[in-house]
Amino acid sequence: MANGIFGGSIGLLITILTSPLTVESFHIHGMNAVSVTPLRGTISTFSRVFSTGSATNFIHPNGHYKILPSINSPADIKALDKADLPLLCDDLRSYLIDTISKIGGHFSSSLGVVELTVALHRIFDSPKDRIVWDIGHQAYIHKIITGRRDALKHIRQPGGISGFCRIHESPHDQFGAGHSSTSIGALQGLFEGDALLNKADGNCYVCIIGDGGLTGGMAYEALNYSDIIKSPLLIIYNDNEQSSLPTGLPAAHGTGPITPFFMNHTAKRSLISAQEAIKSLHKNSFPNIIGPIDGHDLEGLENVLSAVNAKMSSLSSNNSNRKCGPIILHLKTIKGKGYQKAVERLDRMHSIKPPSTSNKSVNKTFTQVFAEQLVMHGRNDDKIVAITAAMPAGTGVEKFGVEFPNRTFDVGIAEQHAITFSAGLALAGTKAFCCIYSTFLQRGLDQIIHDVALQNVPVKFVIDRAGYVGEDGSSHHGNYDISMLSPLHNLTIMAPSNELELEMMLKQMLCINDRPSAIRFPKGAIFGQDVLREDFNYTNAEIDKIAQMKIDNVDVNNLKARVIKNGTSKVALLGFGTMLYDAIQALKMLNVDATVVDMRYMNPLDVEIINKMAPDHDIIFTVENGSCGGFGSAVLEHVSDLNLRSKKKLMVKTIHYPRKYIHHAPQKLQNSIAEVDAAGIANIIKTALDDMGLDLQ
Repeated sequence: MANGIFGGSIGLLITILTSPLTVESFHIHGMNAVSVTPLRGTISTFSRVFSTGSATNFIHPNGHYKILPSINSPADIKALDKADLPLLCDDLRSYLIDTISKIGGHFSSSLGVVELTVALHRIFDSPKDRIVWDIGHQAYIHKIITGRRDALKHIRQPGGISGFCRIHESPHDQFGAGHSSTSIGALQGLFEGDALLNKADGNCYVCIIGDGGLTGGMAYEALNYSDIIKSPLLIIYNDNEQSSLPTGLPAAHGTGPITPFFMNHTAKRSLISAQEAIKSLHKNSFPNIIGPIDGHDLEGLENVLSAVNAKMSSLSSNNSNRKCGPIILHLKTIKGKGYQKAVERLDRMHSIKPPSTSNKSVNKTFTQVFAEQLVMHGRNDDKIVAITAAMPAGTGVEKFGVEFPNRTFDVGIAEQHAITFSAGLALAGTKAFCCIYSTFLQRGLDQIIHDVALQNVPVKFVIDRAGYVGEDGSSHHGNYDISMLSPLHNLTIMAPSNELELEMMLKQMLCINDRPSAIRFPKGAIFGQDVLREDFNYTNAEIDKIAQMKIDNVDVNNLKARVIKNGTSKVALLGFGTMLYDAIQALKMLNVDATVVDMRYMNPLDVEIINKMAPDHDIIFTVENGSCGGFGSAVLEHVSDLNLRSKKKLMVKTIHYPRKYIHHAPQKLQNSIAEVDAAGIANIIKTALDDMGLDLQ
């Protein structure tokens, strides 16, 4: 086992954690439930070490850049005199601030890696040397240096470059990402593949991981295997003492070790000089880790990277006699360096919006409604606990955690653990709300099946960001959760069409304690009272009934759809989720008097209402903000069986997201591109009715 998990990645982890990593913790039952998101209180101390100064140190008010206009490729920065490098770093920070403050995008992370990125592209020969960025949101400076300076003005916009690395975008983007903790595994695969094909000779293989990437278990799986088979990788740990977003939640006991085990094996480490780092590199044949060193000392970084480059090149040239595994270079950096507001407000400036979109809708978001409802229920039921995977603000759990820190758990970027941990909490008797973005829920599918559904554990999944999410693009869309979960017959799936349904379904979830359940809702604003009455046909009595619904009067064994409107035509529309609103607008555009039903639930699907309407309708349209294989497929399957048993043939046309990846753009435009906005749905309905020869009326 010397080269396995105990001698490999765990040993590396122990060394990494020698730095003053701190944690957010929430006290429960006398134990620390820890979040590996570092505490913000350590940032100010570290900032003083490097004396960041204010934003005016870097901003060029008139947009005049001294060095940047001459930089079009890594070769250009290699040719610069060392005296020009500080000016280049100033230019890069200024350009990033000037550009992203106007158009929006990920902000703080790239400000913290300016010197590192410059040093990487001066020492290594990209793309011959393979450089992989974990997640990719900190790679904006990398994009500027590798020929995309002007393209940055259109980042995350339709037709523009991605906010993450994309292999189709540039040969310098070695591996695409968006989700965390993938860089080490991808880099190892690139090296081993090149070695097998005799393409690795003399090349270097480098990845940069930080911003919570080392809170994900996948990173340690790759570390372990890299050590076992001795893959010569350079893993740069960008330690900015932050996960993607600080939790903003109070720590029950201040700072502390991740576990007593690490406390017993580690001690607080101070920065070492570049000279000391180089000495440690040459002292032994294979020191697992170097540092921590100052990630903003450009000259020191270049010296260390140059020494590592020479060592790693020799290792990759001798593939048949491997004696060394990965080298970890531990850097200490300041997230948001150069812009004081970003340093002070890491929870709000990880990503920023352009000024044109800073005026928020007068309506709340679905996330805000959920957060308020969870807090309200939490006041009445001390069995309610909330679990999130490094996204407390984004999922609304932050609000619950402020009021109930003892019942709030942020497990870090570790969705698999979040789900299994939630299962344990639920089996212990709590009402566990596992709150995860739809795109990140994909990472825990096995845990949902194996640890929750098969054991029938009543975990309550809250799936935020269902459907298209806008500028983050295809890696962050929540398209697949219905398709993933619908085969699990004992997992009840709820899709509120509006905020009133969301409130009702949360009350129902609280009462579903004999099976797992899930509720999904999109990124964006709620509809408001006028739409509820005019488009969803709620009466004041219905609205009051849901608002006054008591938890002890909720029937969760007879979940039924809601008929919004009985039409006079042969057309029926069944909606699952908020896209029902767009479909209602489409019917109005076509002047089709269709029967409209909010189906609300899957597992169980309300087949009785489908059976009831079948004799009076010729075609059913289903709508959902998800991929194929979801709600529409379930309706189609039932109607297929129904048609076999009856003489009448009822047609079904499913309307869902197309079988293609929709890239970064505003949500409304993404729906238009996918042809699932009101106009697109109207066109689908009209085409189908024309093909059938049915009168629109």
